[in-house]
Amino acid sequence: MRKCTLLLMVCCCLMGVATAQEHRRYALMWHDEFEGETFDKTVWSKIWRGRADWMIHMSSNERLYAMENGDLVLRGMVNDFLPNDTADFLTGGVWSRNRKAFGFGRVEVRAKFDVAQGFWPAIWMMPDVNQSVNWPYGGEIDIMEHFRDNPYVNNTVHSHYTYHLGKRNRPSHVAYPKYNEGEYNTYGVERFHDSLVFFVNGKRTLNYPRYRNGVDGQFPFDLQDYYLILDAQLGRDRSPSIDTAKLPVALRIDYVRYYEVDTKTDVIPEPKDYQQYTRKRYKFRKTVVNAK
Repeated sequence: MRKCTLLLMVCCCLMGVATAQEHRRYALMWHDEFEGETFDKTVWSKIWRGRADWMIHMSSNERLYAMENGDLVLRGMVNDFLPNDTADFLTGGVWSRNRKAFGFGRVEVRAKFDVAQGFWPAIWMMPDVNQSVNWPYGGEIDIMEHFRDNPYVNNTVHSHYTYHLGKRNRPSHVAYPKYNEGEYNTYGVERFHDSLVFFVNGKRTLNYPRYRNGVDGQFPFDLQDYYLILDAQLGRDRSPSIDTAKLPVALRIDYVRYYEVDTKTDVIPEPKDYQQYTRKRYKFRKTVVNAK
């Protein structure tokens, strides 16, 4: 009996140490819980209207932005209240461009969004550099995108390698993990010198490693910091028609958190199979042919 008790105590201690190490792996460096009456304008600014398909409906109108119950709310609406604006639809979005950039580590966003034809909520990152680096050479990290009424979200990586050269499967640049519709989900990405690792609700969904030493601009994601974009978009080529009966729609952001590897404690290394891309090798099968 004493041996069983002692063994149980040892196991509990080991579990506690392992848990502590896992929790010490990252240190929370910055967070925004959106608890105020307005979003922090030293970090976030409203996205202006532009020519890109995700910017054509952007507006700074206050009806598209709200702070409700600890959430930042970004809306997409029919434009029936701004007669001097020729856009049929208006959307809200914020970014941390030129104000807050994120280095190596983990970015997490807890969010909930409505589902409607033509609604395109997105949480993504772009390089914090000047305009001399044209898209997609600096890389784009799509932590979460949702299209139409799909039962899954998209985790996607874009670069010169995937877009211009069309090399999207070596290694795979996109995953389609399921999410809990109508609920808050946590979307995250970890950025290392040699890989990007995506998560949905704590589950690893996509690993995008540096492949063949980043040949042809395959891995520009270790060259600069990235800023964050949160937006409620309407339209796009994948969602050509917009269901106006379901508007307005909203993307609700509960929090944004940024963690860095805690160098003061032991760092738990990534599993090797998530550090490098390896092509499957199949055993040669000897075929016996009947002479007849």
